[in-house]
Amino acid sequence: DEESEIIAYSLKSNTSLTELYLGRNKFEEEAHRAFMKLLNDMSSIDSTYNSNHTLTNLALPESSNSTIQEMKRHIDRALAINASNEGNSHAAGRAKVIDTQLNSQNRKELCRLQGIDCSCSSIFGEIDPLVLPEVLSLVGEKHGRDELYLMLLATAPDLVSIVNRKDLVKRT
Repeated sequence: DEESEIIAYSLKSNTSLTELYLGRNKFEEEAHRAFMKLLNDMSSIDSTYNSNHTLTNLALPESSNSTIQEMKRHIDRALAINASNEGNSHAAGRAKVIDTQLNSQNRKELCRLQGIDCSCSSIFGEIDPLVLPEVLSLVGEKHGRDELYLMLLATAPDLVSIVNRKDLVKRT
């Protein structure tokens, strides 16, 4: 696992290697976790956006461990996003942020697998409050009304903080 973590870390700034075959090795959960974080680091929106978007094919050892299988599903999903946006790291980063950071179910699952605290307030702490309405609109468009409602609950305090109450009172 330690060696695989070194390999994953060394690929953080990779901009040329698109395929990597490591299927004949013996990896445990930590090794899979390292590659999952390489492809979609959930520690912040910025980390997700700046994850590796070049790798499009990654063969890792098979496992009957259900947690590893779950990690592998998320690795494959990130690889598919990379492949569908090949050559455009901005588009791949944006797609990963929308798919994982702005979807509470995916975010919760990935944070659990990566050992990261998952709270909606932590994600919105990184976003300029003036941009929140546009982010919320994007959430509603991509993930539906239920997801939008969850995000509104989490962001209400931030949205209230940017409202000019004196001006609002004058207008009413």
